[in-house]
Amino acid sequence: MQQKEMKNIPNGIPGKKPIRTMFGKLKTQVWARKAFPILVNRAQNDQTITFKELAEDHFGVRGYMIFGSVCGIISATLYELEKEWNKGHIPRITNIVVRSDGNASRYVSNILTGARDIPPEVSEYVEIQLKPIWEYQHWEVVKMALKLKGKIHDMEVKLAEAHKAYHQLIR
Repeated sequence: MQQKEMKNIPNGIPGKKPIRTMFGKLKTQVWARKAFPILVNRAQNDQTITFKELAEDHFGVRGYMIFGSVCGIISATLYELEKEWNKGHIPRITNIVVRSDGNASRYVSNILTGARDIPPEVSEYVEIQLKPIWEYQHWEVVKMALKLKGKIHDMEVKLAEAHKAYHQLIR
C-alpha cells in the first residue's frame, strides 16, 4: 500500500488553504477547544476514540458527522502552531479519532491510500499514524500553548470590539 505523507500537508488537505482554527465563536470551534484536551488524554494513554463516542459521550450529540469538521479545525490549529513554533512536527492528534469499526476515518483513509473506501491496514495505521501521536512527549505543552493562544485571541476580540465601539461613540 502506498502511504502519503500527511505532516507537510496543511490540515492534511492537499491543494487547499488552511481552514479555520479553534479560536472563534462557531459551534465547531468551541467543540474543537473542548475536544482537544479529551484527545490529549487519550493520546497520553495510548488510546483511540470513535467519532460516535466523542460526540455522544463527551458532547451529548447524537449526530457525529460534524466531528470530522471539529477534527479538521484541531488539525488546522496544530498546523498553525507548528509553523509559529518552527520546532518540528506536531503529530495530528485527530488521527486517533476512528470510525466505530476501529478503522481510520474515510477522509484519513483517502489521504493515506488514495481510495476513499479502502482503510489502511490496521497495523500500518498504528505504526505510521498512531504511534507517533502516542509517543509525542509534548502534549501538555501544546495544550497550554493553545489555552494561552485562546486567551490572547479572546483579548484581541474584546479590544477590537472596544475600539469599534469607541469609534462609533466619537463620530
